[in-house]
Amino acid sequence: EVCVIPPPNTPPSRSLHDFLMASDSNRALLGTDDTSLRSDGLWDCRQPPIGWFGLELRPIFVNKLERHSITNYDNNNNNNNSGIEDEAIIDDIRCFVTVTIVSARTDIATKTSSNAGKNNRPSSSSSSIVSKLMQRCTFMGKSALSHKNAPDGEGWILSFDFDLTLQIPLPRLLPLPPGFNSIGSRIVRTTCNQRVEQTLFNVRDAYLEWASLPEKKE
Repeated sequence: EVCVIPPPNTPPSRSLHDFLMASDSNRALLGTDDTSLRSDGLWDCRQPPIGWFGLELRPIFVNKLERHSITNYDNNNNNNNSGIEDEAIIDDIRCFVTVTIVSARTDIATKTSSNAGKNNRPSSSSSSIVSKLMQRCTFMGKSALSHKNAPDGEGWILSFDFDLTLQIPLPRLLPLPPGFNSIGSRIVRTTCNQRVEQTLFNVRDAYLEWASLPEKKE
C-alpha cells in the first residue's frame, strides 16, 4: 500500500478515482512503458528482458484492462431527515482496476554485448531447446489495484495485488541445458517483484503529475 496525497488546490475533477478511470492512467496501470493497443482492445505489454547464459528472454503479455467504479453509501447517516428510507449519503467512490493476462509469448534473442565471454554463450543446440520450450510455455496471471479514503481524510490509500504463474511443458527424456529449470522462476520472480514494487509508485507519481495539469476547457 501507498498513501497518495493530492497537490494543493486540486479541483474535485482531478481526484485519484477520476485518474484511474481515465485513459491517461493506462501506461501506469499496465506496468510498462513498452505497450501497444491492439485492434481487439487488448494490450501488448513487453516486459523487461531477462538474461540467461548469453540469451535474452523477453516475455510479452497480452493484457485485458478493465475498470470498475464502486460507490459506497453511508446508510447509517443520522442527518438524513428527508423522510425517504432508501435515501443514503454517498460515503466515497472507489475505483477497482484489473489487468488480466489473456495470452503471452517469449521472444528470445542472443546477446551481442562484447562483454559476454565465450563461456557464457549457449551452444546452438541449447539455444534451440530453450527457444522451442519457451515458445510453448503459458502464462496465467492477474493484477488488481484499488483505492480507499485515507483514515485521516487526507488523500487515499492505494493497494495493489499481483499473481503470476508460468507453466513450461517439459518432454520426457529431453536433455535440458544447465540452469534451464531456473528460467521459469526467474521470469516469475523478476516480473512479480518489479510489478509490485514499481506499480504503486508509478501510479502515484503519474496521478500527481496528472492532477497538477491545468484542466481542459470545454
